[in-house]
Amino acid sequence: MLALNLNPPVNTALFLKRYRSWLVPVIAFASVLCVLPVWWTLGEYWFAVADYSYGVLIVIVAAVWLWYSRHVALDTRVTPSFWLAPLLIATLLLWYSLWQGHSEMGAQLLMPVVMWLSFALALGWRAAIPLISPVAYLYYSMPIWDQLLPWLQQSTVWGAANLMRLLGVSVTVNGNYLVIPEGTFNVLFECSGLRYLIVALALASLTAALEKITRMRLLIFLLATVTLAIIANWVRVAIVMYAGHVTGMSHYFVADNHKGLGNVVFAVLLLLIFLVARGIQPKQSTPEVLPSIVDGPAPRLLLASITVLGLLGATGLLTARAASNMTFEAGTPQLSAAPMLSGEWQGPYASTSSWMPEFIAAKDALRLAYRSSNLNDRDYQVELYINVYGKQQQGAELIYFRNNLQAPGQWQKISSLDVPNVVASALGTELRITEHVSGTERWVFGQTYVVGGHQTGSALVAQLLYGKTTLTRAAPAGVVALAVRCRDECAPAKSILRSFWFQMEQQLVATVPTVLVAGGSVNSIQ
Repeated sequence: MLALNLNPPVNTALFLKRYRSWLVPVIAFASVLCVLPVWWTLGEYWFAVADYSYGVLIVIVAAVWLWYSRHVALDTRVTPSFWLAPLLIATLLLWYSLWQGHSEMGAQLLMPVVMWLSFALALGWRAAIPLISPVAYLYYSMPIWDQLLPWLQQSTVWGAANLMRLLGVSVTVNGNYLVIPEGTFNVLFECSGLRYLIVALALASLTAALEKITRMRLLIFLLATVTLAIIANWVRVAIVMYAGHVTGMSHYFVADNHKGLGNVVFAVLLLLIFLVARGIQPKQSTPEVLPSIVDGPAPRLLLASITVLGLLGATGLLTARAASNMTFEAGTPQLSAAPMLSGEWQGPYASTSSWMPEFIAAKDALRLAYRSSNLNDRDYQVELYINVYGKQQQGAELIYFRNNLQAPGQWQKISSLDVPNVVASALGTELRITEHVSGTERWVFGQTYVVGGHQTGSALVAQLLYGKTTLTRAAPAGVVALAVRCRDECAPAKSILRSFWFQMEQQLVATVPTVLVAGGSVNSIQ
């Protein structure tokens, strides 16, 4: 009679080795699917902006790097880090809130964090350390580097001007314009060398990993790479200018385009980076071969894996559900009537000032003014602007780069950073107050965002609050803004603005609805 063995012997070490080897690509793929909408917008950016057209290549390199790095985890004493589960959950919720709040940059920045925390939870944080570099490599494909554009632009103006002077050519700098006797060159953002810098750093990071450059040498190598990339762009712009100088602005580089020159300079830059890497790398030594060590039974690793994939899957389903509801129309939100005042403050009156904020696709807006009955304050008028958005989507959102509170005209902020006011306004306990100038006019502005009845002076916090509301159903969101024109100085105007807000805060905030109801009805705080 044959006996059925329900517990066949298992080579646990071999099983875990194979299991962990395939777990890395599986988790990586799951984390990509989890935040897929952000990858979609990132891909659109790669194809729309020339400086990031290499984004697909960065992702491919990161994927291959991650594939080969997965074997390093097999030579590390590992055990699942279940204590990271709350951190992963918090990060996923933060990512969801940022994405639903239309903070694409914030959502992009969290994508590699989500991926690495998933590895660290399932494999153990020690085993996930070698995976940091390939995961962090994804940041080279994200437009966070655009923040460097103003600095790189000014650096290029300064560097090109001084190189031309070294060549004996007279140069006058006027903002972003470089003027030589033969003509004028405008150094645009596109001329700032951002692409040189990012691609050079991406190549340097990959080279450092392949050549196993140590940490101290790595820092020196990256600093050298940044320096070479910046100087290379100076040289490129100076060559174009010098060609214009010697040919009376008729050279091919000036009259047609200088992309060919840029490619040559870029090739030389990459060669220099490679030579620096060869010169800075440490002497090769025989690597120590570590045995495959497993700390923890297979069920523990399996449970950790299921936990990670479950969290990623739940977030993906939540995101998909939100995306499917993007066409949901809960009715157009409307603001409540502005308060009628006849005491110390009188109004509302029709606004007659030139201040006219621009908020794209707001569902409803109020533009009014109030005047003080106080003899000392009669020369001042408090301008009021309130708007509201319903279900937000791309191009129709409260926090949007085209929205402008100080419109129309060109405004420059003149007040210094008031840290206590920034913190208090972000928490919703104060009005965010700033001073701006446009031509001969100086104004004091105050603003707060109202999202589902909650106040904050921080755009990022407003996005997070709106994203949080989409876990159930999106809430209305709007801005309440005040403006007072300064006379001889802004201190009295600021005092009047604060006094008006102190008395009218609750009534003004109550004009913004708190709940969207199907059919168009709106509930407000009374």
